[in-house]
Amino acid sequence: MLTVAALILVGASLFVWTWLGDPEPRLVNVLVEPESGIHIGTPVTIGLSVECPWYRRPRLPVETDPGDGLQVLSANRKHLTGIRAGVWHWLCEVRIQPITLGEIESGKAVVRFSPNRAGEPSPVTVQLPEIEVESRLTGDETGLAVADRISADELGIRGGAWRWWVLAAVLVVTAIVVWLVLRRGPEARRGPPPRPSWELAQAALQQLEADLPMAAEVFFVRLTDIVRRYVEKRFDIRAPEQTTPEFLRALHRRDVLAAEHRLMLQDFLTSADLIKFAKADATQEQLTESLVSARRFVADTRPVTDGPPGAAGPAEPREGSARPC
Repeated sequence: MLTVAALILVGASLFVWTWLGDPEPRLVNVLVEPESGIHIGTPVTIGLSVECPWYRRPRLPVETDPGDGLQVLSANRKHLTGIRAGVWHWLCEVRIQPITLGEIESGKAVVRFSPNRAGEPSPVTVQLPEIEVESRLTGDETGLAVADRISADELGIRGGAWRWWVLAAVLVVTAIVVWLVLRRGPEARRGPPPRPSWELAQAALQQLEADLPMAAEVFFVRLTDIVRRYVEKRFDIRAPEQTTPEFLRALHRRDVLAAEHRLMLQDFLTSADLIKFAKADATQEQLTESLVSARRFVADTRPVTDGPPGAAGPAEPREGSARPC
């Protein structure tokens, strides 16, 4: 009993001593897991080890500004990792996910605590470390091996006569091709006109529906690719490597979509990114609804040439014609 009473007395004394001293919380360490081998879509856990007095606690979620090229998966986990005289250590975890390649500045995080004696939260601001996002292709996979030159002897050809036979064959084939092209006439040489972007998009959406059911991640990768290709060709926007926020900003600067269509496209692409990168769940019914939304967007934004004035945007320019200013 005396031992227990002594421990309680010592603990109470340390608590009161800490409360009177009122030390400020501080950052102890920043941990990153994994440290290397990070690819697009890899979840990265950043552990913020902080120290605070006994009478205070870190509050969740951790306020996180991940920076461009990253998205926050979660920031609402903490663990008590150590106790010493008057203070204890907490580990607050922030899980992020890269969506672009290269070196990414990870932004900052703010850990807030329960109020001190003066009623202030005393937040701790942490500059998060940079993250190197690598391609999944290795150097060996991207390099091409060049075969050695095959000699004429290995082919069973002697001397240089074979070169004249090859040259003669090339000339004969060239003459035949030229004759066929001239015989078909100018209209045949031009070939059929290219299909409009909205027809290509509708055909691709029809094929995607025919391929259902499939995994949600594969479905949304194909669906967003169809929609982005349609928008790029329909409104002459070249942004194949941009992230979804960068793509939407470029589209907004062009001011070629009505407000309701911009909101429709923003909601559609953002929801699709959650499935592709955050591994969110989606039912086959949600896949079908997303397919219907994509079809509605294409139908609403295709040009109407025979409707009333102002019914839709200008028709897509054909090849060889001047683009409107």
